[in-house]
Amino acid sequence: MPILLKEKGFMLIVIGFGLPIILIQLWSLEKTHIPFAILIAILAGILEIFPIELRNGKKLSCSSIFNIVVLVQMGISEAVIVVFIASLFLFYNSKLSFISWLFQASQCAVAVFLSGFVFEYFFGKLGVFTYITSVFAFACTTFIYFFIFFAITMIYKSLVFSQNFSDVLKTEMNDTLLAFAVTFILGFRLAAIDYDQQPFPFWFETIFAVAVFLFARSIAQVLVRHRKNHLTTLENITQYMEQKVHLPKGHSKRVGDLARRIAEELKLSPKHVDAVHYAALLHDIGKIQMEHEIFQKRGALTLEEEKLYKQHSELGAKMVSAISGIEKAAQYVRFHHEQWDGKGYPDGKKGEEIPLGARIIAAANEYDKLMHSSGIINQKKAFQNLKNTKLDPKLVEIVLKIADFKKAGKDHHPGLIQAQNQQHFHDIKYKGSKLLKDFSVVQAVFYQNGSFYHINGEKVQIPCEQQIKSLITNHPIQNGYAHEFIEDVPSRKMYNVHWICLEKKILCLLFDVSHLREYERKQELRIRTIYRDCLYAVTQGKLTLIEREELKSFNQGEKIAEFPVSEKNDVAACRTFIDQLLKDRHISEKKRYNVLLSISEAVTNVLKHAVEGKMKVYLNHDWLKVIVEDKGNGIKLSELPKSILLEGYSSKRSFGHGFSIMLKMMDKISIYTSTEGTTIILEVDLKDRLIERRKNIPL
Repeated sequence: MPILLKEKGFMLIVIGFGLPIILIQLWSLEKTHIPFAILIAILAGILEIFPIELRNGKKLSCSSIFNIVVLVQMGISEAVIVVFIASLFLFYNSKLSFISWLFQASQCAVAVFLSGFVFEYFFGKLGVFTYITSVFAFACTTFIYFFIFFAITMIYKSLVFSQNFSDVLKTEMNDTLLAFAVTFILGFRLAAIDYDQQPFPFWFETIFAVAVFLFARSIAQVLVRHRKNHLTTLENITQYMEQKVHLPKGHSKRVGDLARRIAEELKLSPKHVDAVHYAALLHDIGKIQMEHEIFQKRGALTLEEEKLYKQHSELGAKMVSAISGIEKAAQYVRFHHEQWDGKGYPDGKKGEEIPLGARIIAAANEYDKLMHSSGIINQKKAFQNLKNTKLDPKLVEIVLKIADFKKAGKDHHPGLIQAQNQQHFHDIKYKGSKLLKDFSVVQAVFYQNGSFYHINGEKVQIPCEQQIKSLITNHPIQNGYAHEFIEDVPSRKMYNVHWICLEKKILCLLFDVSHLREYERKQELRIRTIYRDCLYAVTQGKLTLIEREELKSFNQGEKIAEFPVSEKNDVAACRTFIDQLLKDRHISEKKRYNVLLSISEAVTNVLKHAVEGKMKVYLNHDWLKVIVEDKGNGIKLSELPKSILLEGYSSKRSFGHGFSIMLKMMDKISIYTSTEGTTIILEVDLKDRLIERRKNIPL
């Protein structure tokens, strides 16, 4: 029987039972109870509109609280009407089809009717409800309601999705138990208050219960939003990585999705599932630190290249361990290339020595590679053959059970930028504009005789036209291809421009990479903040890592001198000026020496690590402030702690002993560094220095 026929048939059976219940109970409803039922239904409808989103993506509305409360307080008729009116809110808000809405309303009506019937049969007349005798009755009624609702849901899903009854039971049981617990806890207190005798306390408790639920929802929303943002950030990282090292588009996300499904199938804890998911998303992140030529090479790798390639899992583990909140995922990234038979890398672990998370990622990774490989006909058989060799046999069985081996597909590799002839470009063009859109191609044009033309021959204008013309005409093309990054200042957009020689024309492709640059900027700011806090704490507030915007505040006060720094003689000129300034301020010889030594280190490093720079001197009351700027390549953030805190540490960009000396001699040090250069701000309090002024004042 077709699945659609099964689905519609079962829905009609439930509606066949539920709709008569709704109509009959509506006819038998007492008029005096109508206002009460409508008000409660509105509150139930509000809960339907604002459900709590759970970690697994499902939603919990808890409108069932009012279904059960009205059932035991008033009776079946009133409860069924509450169900029906509340379902109208759901129909309006969720845009359900008419038959789907009627099915859900009928499902709730059947559950209410049968649970009410059980209550009356075992516990007496509905509407006569006391606190002392009814705890067990309320619990049983609530249980029956959810049992019936749960049973209908299980039958429906097993028919529609062709799932085993036991699989549906495992999937739905936890959510149903949670709904039962919330309904019982929040609903029993309401049910125990006699509405006829105590209307005000009843409505107060009712509004309070709704407020508690909505407050819980707001907290849950924040947590879910945070988790989604975290996940989106990781997915953006993988997209950037895939473009950077020319990996198949979407591979990391697909591996992440399947790894999560496997982890959920194994009934791992939510935290464990998240750790596996995050690690799967980032399993190839280490490749971004490697030479990209390895991933672009056609043919087999050399032994040396293969050795370098195998380092990516260890490099990735180090990167993941530095990301706050997902440190546990690092070991899964490190070992995801280990094999069940012990022939993997980096450590040659085998069997259950390999962390479970790493084994899950390995299974998901192999599945995706097989399903997107053009040279394999029977992917399912090929995957089965990996059992007990590369992969955990238990996980192979799970993937065979939950994954689809029929939808073999290919993800197009961003080979546009490697096109060697015009025919190849047209082949790609006719595969559909979606490919270009996926890779953020702003325009694909031809350049000829000083102008740009659309593919159809029409003359067009492109962003940064003059800059791109200059690039094409002034930069020779090697191997028929070149590329460069340019920035459009007015729009603040960044483009990756690729130009390819095609006989008499040049194909030019513009990729908008602004979103990637913006993401990098935010991540860099986050990392800089961490470094700033750490350096400030370790140096006990003596050294501050500042941002570009903060530099302006330091260029205040009385500026008394400025010196260029481009040759050795400039260092001597700077020292001489500072020395004379300190003598005029009657600073002791020892303190003059310390200040001069610090400034000499800062100025000398301009010549060591930059093309040119300058020194500016300010006096602000009793504070001497010396600003040393250079136009070098800056200091890498990763090297800043070593450069500052490790005495004698030296690299091409670091200060050697310079920072150690300055930290000892100066009162305050501020530093700004970027790829455009470094600015060191040295501050010393002259008032607190031992001076010889009094010695020179005659008595």
